[in-house]
Amino acid sequence: MSLTRIEKINVVTTLIRFVGLTLFALVIWHFSLVNLLDDQLNKNAQLKIQLAQKQKELEAFKKRQEKIFQLESQLRFISSLRQQNNQAAHILDGFVKTIPHAIVLNQLQRQGVFLTVDGSAEIDSNIIQFMENITKSTLFSHPMIIQLGAKQSPRYFQMRVGIK
Repeated sequence: MSLTRIEKINVVTTLIRFVGLTLFALVIWHFSLVNLLDDQLNKNAQLKIQLAQKQKELEAFKKRQEKIFQLESQLRFISSLRQQNNQAAHILDGFVKTIPHAIVLNQLQRQGVFLTVDGSAEIDSNIIQFMENITKSTLFSHPMIIQLGAKQSPRYFQMRVGIK
């Protein structure tokens, strides 16, 4: 079975057509993949830009949150100072009402939930009256004499009073 020259040419041309068509399909496929790759790279670039913007927004949000936290902390501090100031004025006002007229206070010092009072009285009954007034008060409790001077007029005393 020998192929004739025409048949050989037909086989070769068919083979060339097949190879050409295959190459054409490969070139088209290559360009479509290149185009697809370019599209993906463009999408990646856009996503990187969006990511950078979102990171900047996130940083700005964190800074705002930190600023809010600082402001809230300052507000709590100011409120605490105001409350302490109001409380100190209330305590002082209540304490003044417990002091008999014959007692002179030299020093009044607050140490946490206690007041330390340094003063002098004409007679011991004034100190006793002072302690009874403190006991009856709704603001104070447990008056305790820490120091008592010699029996002379005026008599020095130091007392510790609890704050309710």
